[in-house]
Amino acid sequence: AKHGRRWGPTVHGEVRCYGAGGDGHAAELAAQAAERELTEQLGLSAGGTNVGQLEHWFSCAMEDGSCKELVDVFVADIEGGGLPPLPLRPGEAVDWVFCGHVFEEHCPGAELLFHMRKEYRASMLRRCRA
Repeated sequence: AKHGRRWGPTVHGEVRCYGAGGDGHAAELAAQAAERELTEQLGLSAGGTNVGQLEHWFSCAMEDGSCKELVDVFVADIEGGGLPPLPLRPGEAVDWVFCGHVFEEHCPGAELLFHMRKEYRASMLRRCRA
């Protein structure tokens, strides 16, 4: 796993490179990757029956050891029933957290969730509070 033994966002993925195929781009666009990952990981379709359009909140550079990447954050409203059931392995459990607590400056245990730089943390807090 890229960030083993850490929690993470609802959907997390990579932009795919097409090589000679695809739609003319050398790689899929970030918005295309976000829509694809939403469908592949959660079985939901942006703009579908109960899912709003994906909205790009922000981008920021992230560094975690030798892993350096540009992260694009997209969100979508989910109406009605919420997320589909999460299949858990035997012995696994789910703890739900309030985003305002997770992104606070001094959140105990935040390093167990996922790597967050100050820019990412501040951007998420600003957007969640808007």
